Amino acid sequence: MKREKIEEKYKWRDSDLFASRDEFVAECDRVKIMLRKLTNYQGKLNTDKNILKFFNLENELNRKLERIIIFAYMRKSVEGNDPSNLEMGQMAQDISVKVSEALAFADPEISSLPNDQIKGLIADPAFTDFKRDLEFVIKNKPHVADAQTQKLVSGAGAFADFEDIFSQLSNIEMPIKDIVTAEGKKLTLTNANYSKFMRSSDRDIRRQAYENYYAAFASLNLTYSNLYTNTLKYENFLVKAFNFKGNFERTNFYEEVPQKLIETMLECVHEALPTFAKLQSIRKKVLGIDTLRYFDTFAPLTTGKEPKFTISRGADAIEKSLEVIGADYIDLVRHALNDRWVDLYPTPNKDSCSYCISCFDAHPYILTNYNNTLEAVSTLSHELGHAMQAYLASKQQPYNLAEAPSLTCEIASTVNEILTKKYLLDKAQTNEQKLLIIDSLLGDFYGAIFKQSMYTEFELYANDQVEKGESLSFDKLNSCYKGLIEKYFGKDLAATPNCEVEWSRLPHLYSPFYVYKYVVGFVSACIICGKLLSGDKDYKEKYLEFLKAGSSKSPLELLKLAEVDIMDAATYKQAFKLYELYIDELKELLGEN
Repeated sequence: MKREKIEEKYKWRDSDLFASRDEFVAECDRVKIMLRKLTNYQGKLNTDKNILKFFNLENELNRKLERIIIFAYMRKSVEGNDPSNLEMGQMAQDISVKVSEALAFADPEISSLPNDQIKGLIADPAFTDFKRDLEFVIKNKPHVADAQTQKLVSGAGAFADFEDIFSQLSNIEMPIKDIVTAEGKKLTLTNANYSKFMRSSDRDIRRQAYENYYAAFASLNLTYSNLYTNTLKYENFLVKAFNFKGNFERTNFYEEVPQKLIETMLECVHEALPTFAKLQSIRKKVLGIDTLRYFDTFAPLTTGKEPKFTISRGADAIEKSLEVIGADYIDLVRHALNDRWVDLYPTPNKDSCSYCISCFDAHPYILTNYNNTLEAVSTLSHELGHAMQAYLASKQQPYNLAEAPSLTCEIASTVNEILTKKYLLDKAQTNEQKLLIIDSLLGDFYGAIFKQSMYTEFELYANDQVEKGESLSFDKLNSCYKGLIEKYFGKDLAATPNCEVEWSRLPHLYSPFYVYKYVVGFVSACIICGKLLSGDKDYKEKYLEFLKAGSSKSPLELLKLAEVDIMDAATYKQAFKLYELYIDELKELLGEN
C-alpha cells in the first residue's frame, strides 16, 4: 500500500522532532554555531572549570545532533527514494563528521591530565553526571591517539557508511524475482515479506521464496563480499589506530565485556546442538519429507490456518501479556501505541527491518512492517520493549547515561516478546493454536540463539582473517558460512543451493560484534521472564530498576540488578532447559510421547 493511503494514526509523528525541513536546517545551523564555541576550548581543557563547561556544552550539542540524525534517519527509513530525504541524510552525516573532526582534540587533552586530577574530578559532586565518562578516561588512556590521528580517523568516517550502502543495495536497487503460485498468480517478493513466505505451509512457495531471494544475493555475491571486506578493513584500521588487540576488544571496550563471555556462550550452544537436532528430526517427520532443506526450517508444524491479528487484537494481547511488569508500564505501552510513536505498516521504499530509535528530548520511535501475523505481534511487542527501556531510563538518568549498553539493550525487548507469546499460549483454546505458538517460541530459540551464534562464529572468522593480514574473498566467506550451516544444521541443509550466501543479507554485520548480544539478550530474558511469572512482587521492582538504570553501571553489573549472571554457564543451561520443555510440550501436542 502506498504511504499516502495509510491512516495518519498508523504513521509516526516525526514533527515531535522538527515540524518542517526548514526547522531541521535551522537546527543544523545552530549546531555549527555551538561547535565553534566548543572549539574555543582547544588547549584549555586543563582546569576543572573549563572541563565542566566543555562537558555541559558538549552534552547540549550532542542532544541537538541526536535530533538531527534521528529525524534524517527516520525520513530515509520510510521514503528511502525521496531526494529530499536523501539530502537530509547526507546533511546529518556531514555535520556529524564535522563535529567528530572539530572535537577530536578533547579526548587527547583530557587523557593527558594526571590520573590524580581526573580522580579528583570523579570525586567532585559537580561532575556526578560525568563520573562514568571520567572513569573511562583513565581506562582508555592506552587507546587514545594523538589529536592529528584522532582528527584523521574522524574524517575517515565520511567514507565508511557501509551500512547505508548495504541498505540501499538490498532494499531499493536489488531486483528479486516474483513467486509464481500453482494457479499462475505472481507474488511480489521483498526483504519485508520474505520471512512471511518462508513460514508458508506450501513447500513450493517456500522453495521459490528461498531460491529467488538468495539468487538475488548470489548474483551480487562479489559486490556484497567486497562491501563487507572493506568494512572489515576499515574496522581493522580503527583497531590499529587506537591500539587494540582486535575488533572484539575495540567494539566491546566500553561494554566492559571480556571475550570469555563469547567463548562460554558458544560452548553452551554447541552442547545444545544435539537437542536442536532432535527438533529438526521432529520437523522432518511432521512435514512428511525425506530431506530437510534450508527453506523448511521455518515451515509451520501445523496445517491449521494462522489466526489473523489485526492491530487492535495484537495490541490488546501485548498490553495484557505485560501486566506482570506493572500498571505504570502498561500505561506507557498504551501511550506509545496511541500517540503515534509507531510507524506500523509496510509501504514501498520503506526499510524492511523493524527497529526502535530513541531521542532523549522527545520519545522513542518504532518502525515495523506489521502484517497481521503472530510474528508481527511479537515484533511489535519486542520493539515496544526497547521503547519502554529507553523512555524509562531517559526519565531517570542524565543524557549521557540514559542509553542502555548494547549488551543489555536486547533484553527488555526479548522479555516483552516471550511474555506476549507465553500469554497467547496460555490463552490458546485448541491444539492447533498451541502448536502455532510453541512452534514460534522454538523458532525464537532457533533465530535468537542458534542462528545468532552461527553468525557470531562467522564474524569471528572474518575478523580474524583480516586481523591476520589474510586475503578474504567471496569464496572464503561462502565456504566458512557453508561449513557453519553443516555444523549447526547438518549436511542436508548445507546442500541447499545458495545457502552459503545467506551471510550477505545480514545488516548487523555492519555493526561489528553485535549479533552475539541477541544470544545474551534471549538467554537473560528467559531467566527474567521466569522470575516475573513466578509471582515474586519484589522482583518486578528489581526488573524496573534494571530498565531505568541506562548505562549508569557496567553491563554485567546491570544484569546483576535483574539477578542474571551471564558469565556463568549455568545461566545458559537454565535457558536450554526451557527449550527442552517446549520441545517436550511440542511432542505431546503431536502425540509423540
